[in-house]
Amino acid sequence: MEKQYLECVKIVKRFPGVVALDQVDFSLKRGEVHALVGENGAGKSTLMNILGGILRPDAGEIWMDGEKLELSSPLDSLRHGIGFVHQESNLLPNLTVTENVFLSREILNKDGSLNKKQMRAQILDTNERLGYKLDPDKRVGDLSLSEQQCVEITRALLSEPKILILDEPTAALDEGEVRRLFRIVRQLCEDGVSVIYISHRLDEVVTLADRATVLKDGKIAGTLEKDQLQKDRMISMMVGRVLENIYPDRSGVAFGDEVLTVQNLTIPGKVTNVSFDVRAGEIV
Repeated sequence: MEKQYLECVKIVKRFPGVVALDQVDFSLKRGEVHALVGENGAGKSTLMNILGGILRPDAGEIWMDGEKLELSSPLDSLRHGIGFVHQESNLLPNLTVTENVFLSREILNKDGSLNKKQMRAQILDTNERLGYKLDPDKRVGDLSLSEQQCVEITRALLSEPKILILDEPTAALDEGEVRRLFRIVRQLCEDGVSVIYISHRLDEVVTLADRATVLKDGKIAGTLEKDQLQKDRMISMMVGRVLENIYPDRSGVAFGDEVLTVQNLTIPGKVTNVSFDVRAGEIV
């Protein structure tokens, strides 16, 4: 049997009135993409926040390459080679790309001053390797959501992680950017980096993952190997029953009166002159 590179053993995490994780086992092989899926509240983020040093478990152990880990802070996780790209941005919008990427781990000259040239050069090198076009001197607050995610990934990769956690990484990406992210993930795995991939987009999981573990109500519902990865099967494990009709026929449904009207809605840079109405019982 192939040796596991990371092992979470019998992890328990309680919050007031709820057991978020109940005896959870999770493992990761070197150089694999292991997806973690489940409904909202299943415990995915809690488990990853424990690995990221943000939360501490109430019980259980974490082992990495034969060493037992005690992760007490995000910097502690980073020192052990665990990088985390969060779904919600952790960037500081008033700082530049370079300042965000090297925050708390700046490169210094011998006299203690910032070595801005070397930091910029590392970002530009990463740009070239990943196909990004980040301006190291641009304020993060002036970047698009997809560009901000590029900054997050650049920051994680420049720490040379052994394990990279990607939490809903495609939420703000278009189709072309998703394909580019997949190429980056596969390249990282070829270089020996292990990736934990959290996503509600199960088609992406089927395409990208080597394995997938399903969480339900804080417990492991099961782990599927590559040849077992099927969207309907994962959904059934997530909800605890077989869904025979995910998209029922609504052609004969009678709708009620109009309950919402939108006319000529314009949001600069987003939509222009959009109009529609919604009737009671209707899905728009």
